[in-house]
Amino acid sequence: MTTPRARRVRTTLTLVCLALGLAAPLCAGTPEERLRAANEFAHGGDFPRAIAAYDSLAATGVTSASLYWNWAQAASARGAMGEALWALLRAREIDP
Repeated sequence: MTTPRARRVRTTLTLVCLALGLAAPLCAGTPEERLRAANEFAHGGDFPRAIAAYDSLAATGVTSASLYWNWAQAASARGAMGEALWALLRAREIDP
């Protein structure tokens, strides 16, 4: 279940990424490859790009606890505590 606030955050991030031209490279490859790329962005400190990649994966229907756990870690590192908490709770819903 996605809250209205989470949908607004996801929509806003997607629009920002599209405006910055970041979404195109995130659409290629298998979901596993895209998750790996998103994790590499996060490990490299590019948290906005990692978050955009996690959002892109979720928008295509990928649902896994690791996706949302990593999203929570990237959001937390970026200082977006509300988004981090939402992603962490989502991960817990998927894999208690």
